[in-house]
Amino acid sequence: MSQTLSQRVTALPEVYQAIYRHPEWDRQAARDCQPRLEVISDVCQRLSAELKRPLRILDLGCAQGFFSLSLASQGATVTGIDFQAENIALCRALAQENPELSVTFIQGRIEEMIAEPPPGQYDLVLGLSVFHHIVHLHGWPQVQQWLARLMDAVQVAIFELAQQQEPLYWGPSQPDDPRSLIEHCAFYHQIAAFDTHLSPVHRPMFVASNYWLLLGDICWRFDEWRNYPYRGVYREMHYGSRRYYFSDRFVGKLIDFTSPDNRIPAEILDRNKAELCQEVNILQHPPAGLYVPQLFAHGKDQHQGWLLMSRLEGELLSELQMTHTEFSVDKVLADILQQTAALEHAGLYHDDIRVWNVMYNNQQQNFMLIDYGSISEVPQDCVWPHNIFQAFFIFVNELLIPGLVHPGAARPVLLSPFHLSPPYASWLYAFWQTPVAGWSFRLLADLFACRASLPAPDVSQNGLEAWLKAQELHLLQQAQQNTDQSRQLAALVQQEQPTDADRLALLEQQCRQLENGYQRYEQTLQDLSVHLAVVGKEDLPTREGGKYYYLYLQKKKELNEFKRKFRQQHSQEIKLLQTIEEMEHDAWLARHEVALIYQSQFWKITSPLRFTFRYTKKFYLFCKHFDREKSPKILFIFILNKLDKTPDLKHRLKSIAKKIGLGNTIRNIIYKNTDPKNNIVPNNISESARMIYSRIKIYKFNEDKD
Repeated sequence: MSQTLSQRVTALPEVYQAIYRHPEWDRQAARDCQPRLEVISDVCQRLSAELKRPLRILDLGCAQGFFSLSLASQGATVTGIDFQAENIALCRALAQENPELSVTFIQGRIEEMIAEPPPGQYDLVLGLSVFHHIVHLHGWPQVQQWLARLMDAVQVAIFELAQQQEPLYWGPSQPDDPRSLIEHCAFYHQIAAFDTHLSPVHRPMFVASNYWLLLGDICWRFDEWRNYPYRGVYREMHYGSRRYYFSDRFVGKLIDFTSPDNRIPAEILDRNKAELCQEVNILQHPPAGLYVPQLFAHGKDQHQGWLLMSRLEGELLSELQMTHTEFSVDKVLADILQQTAALEHAGLYHDDIRVWNVMYNNQQQNFMLIDYGSISEVPQDCVWPHNIFQAFFIFVNELLIPGLVHPGAARPVLLSPFHLSPPYASWLYAFWQTPVAGWSFRLLADLFACRASLPAPDVSQNGLEAWLKAQELHLLQQAQQNTDQSRQLAALVQQEQPTDADRLALLEQQCRQLENGYQRYEQTLQDLSVHLAVVGKEDLPTREGGKYYYLYLQKKKELNEFKRKFRQQHSQEIKLLQTIEEMEHDAWLARHEVALIYQSQFWKITSPLRFTFRYTKKFYLFCKHFDREKSPKILFIFILNKLDKTPDLKHRLKSIAKKIGLGNTIRNIIYKNTDPKNNIVPNNISESARMIYSRIKIYKFNEDKD
């Protein structure tokens, strides 16, 4: 190694990385860079293979240039940037040692680079344990915004992010979840986690992109992505825990299993895990009679699961309805009944048969069930009314009455066949007359085949069934009013809090409580419908009907009470959120100002004065509690107490004192007027001095033994 390079390494504030091609400095490196390089190189090689050319890489906070030079040795063109002049000087010296590498080093601020990133200039960006310093200076919302701009300008990024739990001065400035910094990226996935020399807390490493999926061995480009599966669907049904990616070749799903900030309910995360396993199982082993796409790849870890499957050409039934495209209702029902009966024969059931989970396959020229994660051995729907056949009744109403029914997260209260036109009313009414224990999709399919010959329900409809029809229409109108009010409320809240999803979760919980009030009443209606199916055409006693009507009035009163409480709580929550936001903003400004003081030149220059004043004050307080005759003793006690923190220096000073003959003199000063053979402590001293006095006695006994 040349003398110049050795001097540059010695002049570094910290040997943060290994020195490229100089293993003699490896022991001085604060971190083991090789495991990180292996993970990063794998991503770079996959992206380079897809682009069919060497990569152009930007290394933010390049430090001693190990990653920049290593990736350049693999064929990439690399630009490293760092604000430390000593780091850049060493990096340039190493680049001169390796002139065959295409690498450039620039001294500058990372903030300036990511605030206005040059579009298309780089393919991949590295940011390894650098953003926590920028977050501490500028706040994580600002860094989140900068990274969103950066991701639009590059193909892929690899970030190693610090965590709030790390016991360092910048810890409180970090977001609760490091993923918050990159949540605006279309795709991000944790690929590793590494420890550091600063704390035992591991730092996660993420790969992120707005254009590419990098999962397992896959590196595929996607054309669009959404955090909801289909257009027109209720977008918050999964609380943002799922992301969907589309290209003309594949459909990808990335599903969260964990939620460190507790924003996502546990039941949603549990369903995510179950549905991923169920979907993979169905795609790998499809039952007879069910057409499924090809499964390309799948995987999971502690935090996420994912799968990639072929994209089927066709349109969703919900899109056909929204665009008013003509289609055959009989064809839809015949195809879906054939598939549900085939699943039933295999002991399987689809628990979410909705218009957006039915697709017209252009290649097969039939309607088919999708959302294969909803297929399991449990014969129960995922939402109210939970009875899988009653849920199918609602699906039929959604299909046949698109102008009256508005599909959404809360299902419409249409469990009976009385609102349908013949022959569909005759078909479902015939099924309705069958005891519940005999219900099956095979029976539904057989009755559908002969629907034209079945009698209309009006012929044998009794009074209670007519009352049920009227009540369903009334509940449907109430549900529509509730939906309109909820949409208006959501729009208002979104205007006031456009980006703060965490605080909106509390308001969403209040909305769900209101929805539960509706579902309670709907449950009563479900019980009534089941009771009607069991008794068939027999009239119920008047007293029985009166009981249900009384329950209806009770539920209606309870529903109005829920609505009133919700409005009050909503107003209170809005005020509380505004107060919290103001307090958090003030706290952030205070932390930012303190950080600026700590980093100022004035604070560094006055450090000796603060040190002198602090220990002078302590010494004065010690001496104040003693007689002047004992002041020398207090001085020695104070010095020995501080020397306990530096054992080597303490041992060296003790040896010097013995050599020059001051050992006994010092002990006589310290232990004057005390009895070393007992534990008596003078009463006229403070508690702090009493503790130090006891430590000195132990020290003397050890000296006597020596």
